Amino acid sequence: MSGGEKAEFVGGVPPGPLTAIAAPKLRGGDGCKGWLPGGEFVVAGDDLVAAGECQWDDRSLRQPLFVRSLRGGRWRVLRWLAVDSLPGGDGLYYNVSPVLAAEGELVAVGVQFSGARMETSILDVRSGRTVARFDLPDGYLAFASPKRLVLSVPAPSAPDEVDFPLDEWSGPFDLALYSTRGRRIAGLGSAEQLPLVSGMHLLTEELDTDTLSVRSVTGGAPEPVVGFNEARERLALAFRWPALVVVEATRVPLLPSEVHCWSGDYSPAGSPFLGLFDLAGSPLFVPAPTLVRVEPSQPLTNCGPPPP
Repeated sequence: MSGGEKAEFVGGVPPGPLTAIAAPKLRGGDGCKGWLPGGEFVVAGDDLVAAGECQWDDRSLRQPLFVRSLRGGRWRVLRWLAVDSLPGGDGLYYNVSPVLAAEGELVAVGVQFSGARMETSILDVRSGRTVARFDLPDGYLAFASPKRLVLSVPAPSAPDEVDFPLDEWSGPFDLALYSTRGRRIAGLGSAEQLPLVSGMHLLTEELDTDTLSVRSVTGGAPEPVVGFNEARERLALAFRWPALVVVEATRVPLLPSEVHCWSGDYSPAGSPFLGLFDLAGSPLFVPAPTLVRVEPSQPLTNCGPPPP
């Protein structure tokens, strides 16, 4: 997906090619003059599900949840969601974006209705039927299985929510396992960043070591999978148990003659490539590359302050 006011998607169903998906044209109502898919989207089965975002007004009472098959066809509105509008620091009002999660043909939609709670609906994408509806603490949702959800709620020590329209929390997060009927099953500890969840497993990032680790929601210690540093940069992740796909890029040490003031020790990142990890067995840990210190061929003098 490309951001901006004219949001567009590129998608498809393998082995078919990826094609551009034009945004739907939906005139507004309830105070909005027109809608486009916003930043929140998931893929449920072969369907793309995206929350609508009001483009030509700053306040509305409800917003559409769009759906379109990746095999082709037209966009349609799966559900109109009642939303609240909160004031931002710029004096405008911004709709509170719903949180979305998908598993098979099911989509979980969390809509904030107070400062600490959200109404959560489990929808069948194909039929549009509501499978379940319940309230949860306000946070982020992910399916652990077709009948289990992981809820990530900012921990008491987390910084306050940033000003709208950037309504995202930073960690740490307290994690809990829920049934898709809203029953709390167990606490799952905490994570420094939002975990990726699939097949009853959690993929978490250890910030102090820049290492990805995996663990089961049923217990057990996290197992490190792969580490990153200046020589190996992580660009993006995709996790569907037992496969982990990492988009990464590497840097090589500079030659001594290439080291100048504030150049660092490494070249710019090379072309991105995919790293694939099978986590079903006992994966071998791939540590971050050993960093090197390159001594310049000539002493660096009169460098001045670093660039901004």
